[in-house]
This record gives sequence, C-alpha cells and structure tokens, in this order.
Amino acid sequence: MSDLNNDISENAALRKKGLLLSEEFALLEGRRPRILVGAAAETLAGSMNKICNTLADMGFDVDIAPKLKTLKKLATQSLENDADILMIYSNNCISSEELLAVQHDVWNNQPYLVLSLFVSDANCISTLEENAKEWTVFDEKANAYFMGYHLLLQLLSR
Repeated sequence: MSDLNNDISENAALRKKGLLLSEEFALLEGRRPRILVGAAAETLAGSMNKICNTLADMGFDVDIAPKLKTLKKLATQSLENDADILMIYSNNCISSEELLAVQHDVWNNQPYLVLSLFVSDANCISTLEENAKEWTVFDEKANAYFMGYHLLLQLLSR
C-alpha cells in the first residue's frame, strides 16, 4: 500500500510543478503551452487518452490529430495548430528514418518545436534514442505526469 501512496504523492508533486511551469510559459508567451498528439494508425485510444487528460490537467492545451497513414502530415498539422510540442504515440516501433523525415518537415517552419515520441515497445527505445537524438522518447514505464513535467522543462529551456 505504501507504494501506491508514494505514487500518488509523487504524481501530485509532478502535477503541481507542471502547473507552475505551465503558468511560467503562459506569462512568457501569453498562452498555455500547446501540444499536438498524433497517433500512428495502429494505436489504441485508451492509454493515449489517459496521457492527454493528464497533460491537460497539467496546464497544456491538448490537440489530438486524427489517425494518419503517414506521419508526415503531422508537420502540417503542428504548424496549423501553432503547437509548441509534437508527440507521436505508437504501439509499435517507428523507424528513425520516418522520425527524421517528420523532424525535417517540422523544423523547416517551426525550428523550436519540441519533438517527443511515446512507444509501447520498450525494445525500440535504444535504437530510437541513438538515431533520432533530437526526439524525447518515452515508453510505457513513463508516468504521464513525469512526461508532462519533462516536456515543459524542455520547452522552457528553448
């Protein structure tokens, strides 16, 4: 039972810190931080919705892109939505070449966009981190409050 209590108190602390960072961003930019979450075609909606709700709870404006056959369309959507962070959510591995193509398309118009990837398959992490160095990669072990806090820190450091 103490593990559950520790998790709850840790989440509450990360939520509070995240809200403070969201407020800091809002003071600097005049609006809340905006994240576009794009799902790969095979993604299950349940856990993605939980992450999106947690990010909204931390002060993010959350936009959810429709499921796409290719991820390159997200570059256009991130620009249209004036996103500060792009998160791709996938149940399977995504090739680093595909991520680099998205990164190239996005950074042509939004060079300060924070790029992140959530993959359910932890076996992909080391390859992606090695080949897509500009991406912040999370797996299923990552707590949504930790993800939000980490992304806000990264956003404010740019």
